[in-house]
Amino acid sequence: MKNKMTLSESVLGWFYLFLSIFVMSSIMNFLNSKLPTPLSNAWLSFATVCFSFVIMVLILHTFLSTAATNVAKDSVTTLCAMALGFCVYYTCTTLLSRYMSSYFTSFFNTKDPYIANMLKLDFVPKAIGIIFLLPCVEEMLYRGVIFNSLHGHNRVLAYVLSTLIYSSVHLMGSIASQEPITLFWSFVHYLPAGFTLAWVYEKSDNIFAPALLHMIINAMGVFSVR
Repeated sequence: MKNKMTLSESVLGWFYLFLSIFVMSSIMNFLNSKLPTPLSNAWLSFATVCFSFVIMVLILHTFLSTAATNVAKDSVTTLCAMALGFCVYYTCTTLLSRYMSSYFTSFFNTKDPYIANMLKLDFVPKAIGIIFLLPCVEEMLYRGVIFNSLHGHNRVLAYVLSTLIYSSVHLMGSIASQEPITLFWSFVHYLPAGFTLAWVYEKSDNIFAPALLHMIINAMGVFSVR
């Protein structure tokens, strides 16, 4: 991959990745509890993803600027990678969903009820966050920081680690409330997206390709559970 991060971008990116996974939720909940009128869950989630978006853009500004320039130069490669990636993702998730619905009739993605409820209560902030902001933040972290940093050293490790962390993080809020089998299949359910988005990034060599595809995937998910 030609578009590499600077050393400072990589170090700060890994540091914020750690914060976002293990600390950020607690910090935002604490700050929210100190407000005269605490935000609803949907608005708190929106504020959190807005904060992460701004921080990651500031950290990766050089990397993102180069990527934006390259999109204009080679938009065909970006669009082709996105189209192929969408086909792979849709095929894998369709087959996986059919298998799970056939053998595990009670299965549900642990995130779906939570997202559906917040979309019902506060549709606008949650939809904007899920469709537009969250894909950008997640691509900057999981494909940008993790995949980009590791790809030059070990391509297989870059795929494995970025996909596993991406899938695992989506379950963190459900670990205490769900059965292990539900958590396992929810984890498996995220693997096609994690792998496909990494593949799209590798083929396009541009972080905007998986980010745009991620927006499309999330938009489909939002309107399917609404």
